Amino acid sequence: MKRLLLLAALAAFLLAGCGKPRPEPQSASRPPSASPAGEARNFVAERLKELGVRPGFDEASGRIVAVGEAFESVRDPAAKPFAAIRERCLEEALHAAKFDILSAIEMKVTAETSETDGGEGTADTAETIVLSVDGTLIGLRMLSMSESWNDGVYEVAVAVGWSKKSLDAVSARLLAEEGTSLSGEAVREWLGGKDPATLLGPEAFVDADGHLRMLGIGAADAETPGAKARAEAMASKCALFSFPTAIKASRKAVTKKVGNDASEDYSEEYDEKVDPKPRTFLTVLSTEAVHPLSGRRMAIAVVEAVP
Repeated sequence: MKRLLLLAALAAFLLAGCGKPRPEPQSASRPPSASPAGEARNFVAERLKELGVRPGFDEASGRIVAVGEAFESVRDPAAKPFAAIRERCLEEALHAAKFDILSAIEMKVTAETSETDGGEGTADTAETIVLSVDGTLIGLRMLSMSESWNDGVYEVAVAVGWSKKSLDAVSARLLAEEGTSLSGEAVREWLGGKDPATLLGPEAFVDADGHLRMLGIGAADAETPGAKARAEAMASKCALFSFPTAIKASRKAVTKKVGNDASEDYSEEYDEKVDPKPRTFLTVLSTEAVHPLSGRRMAIAVVEAVP
């Protein structure tokens, strides 16, 4: 209901002709009713505090930060399908954050209300509120990622940031002279001290020479055939996170009321396409490690995208 009230408020804002809103990002995934408090989400929130940023749009800096979450029922993380669930939840959480960032830049809201006769003198009402986004994002940065499992619910939470500064940095990197020599040692130093088993998704940092390094970290169950190749494929996809990405998506919330009974339905359609220009992917690290949450051995790949 909280999400629906937010959507209704945004719709009323636009329909009243008050101008373009700057919404506080909201997660596009909703937990099952039996989900825990959200350890992953709490960890990400603490990490943002450490970085001195908060979700939403900062007018002074032009920076937008969004938190995305994804939940899935997982009876036993040690079971074989867990690696695929982990990848799927990461992707859904990143989609949620990207949607909210693009929404904060430009958003379209439509609202519809219909009423029918319930057959016994009771009016059935249905209110539909739709948010849609259609645009291109470049320069996204993942600020934090965390995962948790509790009471049979697996959760992934991410914080993603965007600003004009990050857009300019990625644009400059994409326009850099082809064949620019970059030190693989700088990436290995960045990885130093980090547990590869807990890393997943897109990462980026600026090396000592001022070059923006765009990385992707992928993982696959080491006990399954082709694990190394699947980990590298996932890492390559994540390494394109900051690259130009065309996003077209919509979220729809429907509230139906029959008499005093109300029910909610929520759905989302999402499609994205990354700039198709040829890219070079350099595998910086290929190893195996035990994932601490599930106890399963994972094949892990760290890949750098080179324009």
